[in-house]
Amino acid sequence: MCRKQRATWTEWSDRRHERDSPVIAGFADLWPRLTAGLSARARERITGHFLDYMQAIVLQNRYHATGRIPDAATFVTVRRNTIAMLFQVDVLEIVSRIRVPDVLRDSLLFRELALCFADILAWHNDVYGLEKDFADGQTCNAVRVVAASEGCTMTDAVDRVLDRARQRQRTFLDIEAQLPVLADSFGLPPEAAVEAARLATDLKAYAFADLVWIGETRRYDLDLPRIKGTFDDLIPQ
Repeated sequence: MCRKQRATWTEWSDRRHERDSPVIAGFADLWPRLTAGLSARARERITGHFLDYMQAIVLQNRYHATGRIPDAATFVTVRRNTIAMLFQVDVLEIVSRIRVPDVLRDSLLFRELALCFADILAWHNDVYGLEKDFADGQTCNAVRVVAASEGCTMTDAVDRVLDRARQRQRTFLDIEAQLPVLADSFGLPPEAAVEAARLATDLKAYAFADLVWIGETRRYDLDLPRIKGTFDDLIPQ
């Protein structure tokens, strides 16, 4: 973990006592157990992804507060982080007791696999949550961004977002099929590819479960109580 990341994490961790938030206090208690036994690189990776998530939430809230819709290029990166799925890849790797060698985990192709996973979850959630986002004044929604940046109707924007999500699914599967060759190119044993494939399988299962969860819960029910912005009560502006 770099010095700046350590300082940011320490500052945030210390602030939990001042804010007296059970969510922050609980996460601060979980963190040492979550990261126990990880390599230095893995700890740096998961910490970086969580800090990226917090910072992206702050940026997203600024768009919401001003009623601005971000440009398409800015939105993609922000949404990948506000969905918190890059961090979730790290968590799934830990809870499933999967150990992908750092050289493979940090490779361009594997990082792209994780980005595909984040995009798929984020964009599907934005489609299913579009009506609720409108009602809440949320501007960082993939459908709204596509409609604004490409000058199309909301109906066309939904189709375009879902089509791009399908393309990201195909890219995910293409990369998954290349994992044995990728591991071999780094001189890793076959077991490394097996571990990477296990993580890819967990990510696919998570994505499928998310779609089931959307349909079976009231996550996007307009009758549910509203909160101001996104995590405004937890993340300082």
